[in-house]
Amino acid sequence: MTGKKAKNIGQRNRYYVKESHPAIVTEEVFDLVQEDMAKRARLLHKDDGIVESSTSKYNGKYLLRNLLICGDCGASFRRRTERGKVVVTGKINLTTFSK
Repeated sequence: MTGKKAKNIGQRNRYYVKESHPAIVTEEVFDLVQEDMAKRARLLHKDDGIVESSTSKYNGKYLLRNLLICGDCGASFRRRTERGKVVVTGKINLTTFSK
């Protein structure tokens, strides 16, 4: 043993042991989460970071979108994440907030 990790690509047998330990979540919950993750993966991502899907509750709408109005241009603010920072935009300005 050298202490280095090596990927088993067929040099040793692999074994799958079903129900070898108690489950953390039920199989039904696992399946529901997998289905939800698949739905989220099918969302449409636009270039400006906004997520759109007319049939999904994960459509990227900013909670305060119609409540915050830009004083310069009068546009509703939009929120997106850019390089790990939250960016709130109107039509003219960009304001960046650290997480």
